Amino acid sequence: MLKKSGLLSQANRGPIPPDITELHQLLSQALERRGQNFQISWRSVDMMTTYTLNLASPLKGGEPRWQLTSELRGIRTPMFDYGSCDVLLVHNLMSAAVAELTTTGRMQSGIGNTIIRRDDTPGKMSDTIIQMQAATPPQGSGPSATQTQPGHGGANAGGAPATSSSTHFAPPTMPGAPQAAHANAASTMPTPPAQAGSQSAAVPPPAAPPTRPEPILPFPREGDIGSLPLDELLRKIVESRVTGKLEVRNKNATALVWVQDGSPVDATAGDAEGDEAIIELLTWRDGQYLFESRVLRNTHTVHQSIDALLSQSRQLSERTHYLKEAGMLFSSTLLPKRTNITDLEFVQRAGHQAPLNVDFMNKFYRMLDGKQTIEEMIRAFQLSRIQIITLIYHLLTNDLIKISNPAVKSKQFAVQPRVIDGAAIQSVMMSLRRADTGMFIYPAFLYFLEQEYFRCYRSRSPLSVIVFEMRMHAGNGNRQLLPGPAILDAVLRISQLKRHVDLLAHYDAYDYALLLPNTKANGSQIFANRLVKALTATPLGGELEPSKLALSMGCASIPEDFVDLSSLLGAADLAMAQAKAQNKPVVVYRDIKPITTN
Repeated sequence: MLKKSGLLSQANRGPIPPDITELHQLLSQALERRGQNFQISWRSVDMMTTYTLNLASPLKGGEPRWQLTSELRGIRTPMFDYGSCDVLLVHNLMSAAVAELTTTGRMQSGIGNTIIRRDDTPGKMSDTIIQMQAATPPQGSGPSATQTQPGHGGANAGGAPATSSSTHFAPPTMPGAPQAAHANAASTMPTPPAQAGSQSAAVPPPAAPPTRPEPILPFPREGDIGSLPLDELLRKIVESRVTGKLEVRNKNATALVWVQDGSPVDATAGDAEGDEAIIELLTWRDGQYLFESRVLRNTHTVHQSIDALLSQSRQLSERTHYLKEAGMLFSSTLLPKRTNITDLEFVQRAGHQAPLNVDFMNKFYRMLDGKQTIEEMIRAFQLSRIQIITLIYHLLTNDLIKISNPAVKSKQFAVQPRVIDGAAIQSVMMSLRRADTGMFIYPAFLYFLEQEYFRCYRSRSPLSVIVFEMRMHAGNGNRQLLPGPAILDAVLRISQLKRHVDLLAHYDAYDYALLLPNTKANGSQIFANRLVKALTATPLGGELEPSKLALSMGCASIPEDFVDLSSLLGAADLAMAQAKAQNKPVVVYRDIKPITTN
């Protein structure tokens, strides 16, 4: 069992790796005591290699980080660095990494692409996030150390595992290790002496490339935005011309900004992305930030300069303050002041410096009935927070609407929080998933699909399903099932892209499915294309080249395509079959409707 310190005694373990129950206990301790490191150590069957699994939950929020290292003859090699609360995925990743090192004597597949290095050639860099050197810091004085000091291991908190290029990982030279650090366990074996009369000496193993030092930043790598406001922080980032990822968290949301040579290139904040995300982020007044150097992203959604974004952010803050002073809350409702106004009169009043299309604003105005809250309007009209604030401000200052706040019932009873049994939840979830892949079983997918169908029916929200086939080209037009390491790698990549509410499952015997709540057909198509890009960025499992991977994805939606579940799944099946027949990675049912109706 686990000690209170979070370390399982190595002497008692022997060659027994931790099981899923132990990983869940370790995760529970790490979440309860954030900022502290927890470890489990065990030895290989031959008692030569020591494995150490380290877990730390960032003090200021974010997903816990799992780091696995192997140590042979004083040389410690990082095996993976992965952020997740999914203990089944972590267990599968750990088992695959240990099995590969035991079988081949080296880590070459890069399952999950969690530990990589940047290729010296810019043209070989991946199209997705590229995490540059991710060396694990040395642990305590020995494998039997109990618990490291709080605050360590959180530097990489919140970062998603990166997707590597085709270059294999080479571990860095550890302090105190020989100059020629070995890249795998097999190379650490002693070289037999040369036979008498031999004209050549044994070739020494190649030295690992030196670890690039962390850049010196003119600002703290992590801190509170109350002490260092975001506008100042972004200006310092621009002036220092650094490359990396800025993560900002508060009680309500998380924002991510990727910068390259000091210029923001991509950003997300809640549901907003790109320029709108940075404008939204700059209005935050509380929260914590973490900057991770040397993280690249090729996606380009930010197009305006920092000065322009700062100006728009100040304008948004002023308008937000104005609306708050006018009594607006997201639970408020809106009423039209001029119910008999004609379309022409509306255009004359609201058309000057209109922030949105005037016809859309007119439609929005006509639908105001004092019943829908502003939060409900955001969902109904699919507007961002910035758009709804700008629109309401424009209509209010032009004396076209008034804000109404229904009376809120006073709180009468104090709520006593109830203890939730996390182990019971974990037990149920494990019974619904396949241990070898971490995906939900097909009957569980049908159950959750039905529950989500009832929810979307009541809330009148969309629902999409992606049914897909992953195969390997075997020549002569034949397709074969993927090997186990490739499937595990695919699950890890998909898990990094999907939302927490999305569900990945087995479909029938050999196919797979994704349940996407609150997603329209267009959104499912965009997400499917992102999946294709992620799955073909680098070899799956380090062995299956993208050119040999055959992907066929079919998308269907409710209510755009059908309004019943059986037809929805039939449409997704048909779209997947068309994708396979046309040799396309993604086909949406709406695009083949003319074919099916003729």
